[in-house]
Amino acid sequence: MALRRLTWVNWIEIIFGAVLPTMFFGSLAIVWLVGAGSRGFLFSEVTVTLFSAIGLAALAFLWLLLLMGPAYVNQHPVIRWLTLATGSAGIALGILMIYGGFTEATRQTGNVGSALTWQKSGGWMLLLGPVIVGSRYLPSLIKGR
Repeated sequence: MALRRLTWVNWIEIIFGAVLPTMFFGSLAIVWLVGAGSRGFLFSEVTVTLFSAIGLAALAFLWLLLLMGPAYVNQHPVIRWLTLATGSAGIALGILMIYGGFTEATRQTGNVGSALTWQKSGGWMLLLGPVIVGSRYLPSLIKGR
């Protein structure tokens, strides 16, 4: 099990699709899961906990996909199906969070085109990287090639 040879495109995918979201959202999700697990679950926290777990699983399988390559993932059926499931859920979650963050920023500023709207939704725009990178690899995983 060796890492694949990385091109400059792969490095860009790793930086913007995995490193930045892992540093920002991965650390927040881990803190949330540890904190929620230590004090017990309230019904209102179940959704955030579920989203955090899905996001962490999607990031983990995105790292595996980027470092090992789609050929490795396609050779192992269990890893392939887990990557497909978490990748699809992660892309859907990312789009939902981007839309929610942008909609909330638009509601606060009242102007879709203002720079303030994009600045306020900037944290959620970090999710564009994993959504784009995951969407790039998803068709090859579905085909199995």
